[in-house]
Amino acid sequence: MGVERKSLIISDKEKRNTAFHEAGHALISYLLPGADPLHKVTIIPRGVALGVTWRLPIEDRHSRGKKEFITDIMISLGGRIAEELFMDDVSTGASADFQHVTEVAHKMVTSYGMSEKLGTRTYGRPDREVFLGGSFMQEKDYSEDTSKKIDEEVRNIVEDCYDKAKKLLTKHKGKLEKIALALLEREMLDGAEVEEIITGKKRPPAEPPVPPSSGSTLDAKTEEKKEAVKPELKPSPAPNTDAGKV
Repeated sequence: MGVERKSLIISDKEKRNTAFHEAGHALISYLLPGADPLHKVTIIPRGVALGVTWRLPIEDRHSRGKKEFITDIMISLGGRIAEELFMDDVSTGASADFQHVTEVAHKMVTSYGMSEKLGTRTYGRPDREVFLGGSFMQEKDYSEDTSKKIDEEVRNIVEDCYDKAKKLLTKHKGKLEKIALALLEREMLDGAEVEEIITGKKRPPAEPPVPPSSGSTLDAKTEEKKEAVKPELKPSPAPNTDAGKV
């Protein structure tokens, strides 16, 4: 995502908009079962982004299921939905999210056979055009009528995910606002801090390690343990003075 751009000056309104946008991503990510665990969320600009929400998978994956794609789309739409719920206007901050969800939904329909209406087949064949410098073009192997059905199915998937995500965020609107306000105050939250805000349960403070010191109770206990496991020493047998006598 690029290095932090803390020197970038943004208005309070834009900062607030970014906080609610990222809070929308974070809350949906936490609420949806099967989503990758939330790692961090920040409103410190990085690269071209004004805010970032990180999710890290628990394990490596080499394939993805339909439910994972639906979850991914809902999380991506959470930012725009949060803006709609709390701001008096929507911003261009969701443009990359819209591009992502459109690509995912389109591949579900045309490449992965995940559309009940269009069946389990692929639509379009990748073809390398040498005279374009090796760029890839998509060769259509379907009719205009099928093309319209593909567009409709992609739209249906995205709109269905949008409706589900909006219901979820509306139900937990208070938690969404708490995350956004915490971001405005601290600028960065890790996954555990977001969970603490959502559940209202504070994590027990970590006990700092006690460094061993000369004459401390810890040293005394350690010595006691050493003494306890020390093997018992038996006296050596007395030498046999009668050896060699007849």
